[in-house]
Amino acid sequence: MIKLEFVAVLFWVTLACDPITASAQQPGDDSILNPAEILAEFEAEADRRRGEEGEDFDEEAYQFERGMMDRRSQLDERRIAIEEEFQQKRQRLENSPGGQNPAAWQELEKEQQQRHEELEAQYEALERDSREYWDNRQREEQDRQREEMGNQRDEFEAEADRRRGEEGEDFDEEAYQFERGMMDRRSQLDERRI
Repeated sequence: MIKLEFVAVLFWVTLACDPITASAQQPGDDSILNPAEILAEFEAEADRRRGEEGEDFDEEAYQFERGMMDRRSQLDERRIAIEEEFQQKRQRLENSPGGQNPAAWQELEKEQQQRHEELEAQYEALERDSREYWDNRQREEQDRQREEMGNQRDEFEAEADRRRGEEGEDFDEEAYQFERGMMDRRSQLDERRI
């Protein structure tokens, strides 16, 4: 899952890079992957892991990360479109008779700033969604582990009660207390780990 997250982050970083910097790269530069290559690498890694992990592959996490990549890509495309739109508006204003009017430039700057703030709010919402998803997944996993520990405790106690009933006075209470103490210590360690 970490490699899928890394590939997803790499995809986002590549799309979010400055368009001026991206356009300055040499066409033959193979060191920078384009978004399609990153997506292909993400899918290839998911397919490889799906093959290795079989039923244990976390399809839900894969679908979530894939959806986040798509949403991030759409926002990045909108950011680029906004930049291109305002570059054209700046050029038109510069070439127009109003190009000498500072108020016109301020209005254009204000409009661009507002659009960027709206887009930034959408990026933040995307990041919030991602954090909430992973926080919820972590909480669910912790709850599952706690439930599993409780089930193990219940099974241990049920087995001890069964043996106590079968063995009567021959039941080794000292061994039971020792095993229970060890289970308690393991549970405490597991709880700290969780």
